[in-house]
Amino acid sequence: MAPKRIAARSEQAEVVKKRSRFQYLAFLRRYSEDEVARIYSDTTNHTHTVTFLLENGKHMRFRVFESDYCELRKGMQGELTYRGKSYLDFKQYE
Repeated sequence: MAPKRIAARSEQAEVVKKRSRFQYLAFLRRYSEDEVARIYSDTTNHTHTVTFLLENGKHMRFRVFESDYCELRKGMQGELTYRGKSYLDFKQYE
C-alpha cells in the first residue's frame, strides 16, 4: 500500500524572520582564497530560511529557494501554502 500523501494547506500568515546561512566546508582550508571564491561562486552554499507567524499564533519555519528568499520581506502579509514541513508558495495581499 502506497503511503498517504499529505494535503497542501493554505493559511493567512506574516513573514516575521529571515535567515541566510553560509555553509563552510572544512575541506576548503587547503585552497587559496581565490580558489575558494571560485568554488563558491560555482555552487550554492547558502541555506535560506523564513519564519512565518500564522493567524493562530503558531510560528512555522521553512527552508526556501534563494529566489523566494529575495522576494519575501519581513512584515509582508499574505497566504502561505505549505505541505507538511515543505514551503510551497506565499502570495502577498494587495
